[in-house]
Amino acid sequence: MRSWSLAEARAAHGLMAGFLAMNAALDAAKLRRIGWTPRVGEALGGICGALRNPTQGYGAS
Repeated sequence: MRSWSLAEARAAHGLMAGFLAMNAALDAAKLRRIGWTPRVGEALGGICGALRNPTQGYGAS
């Protein structure tokens, strides 16, 4: 397995590649205070689906 450059990832996965390449930390306690409630599998399913089929885009089915 080899690493991809960001340009290669963008060519294969579009703008989603930029989001996956980010180094971001989230504070769940702060997010909950503003009303966010996690739903198990929601984000992971969308990300995995977009990686398997970049033409579908990112989002819930």
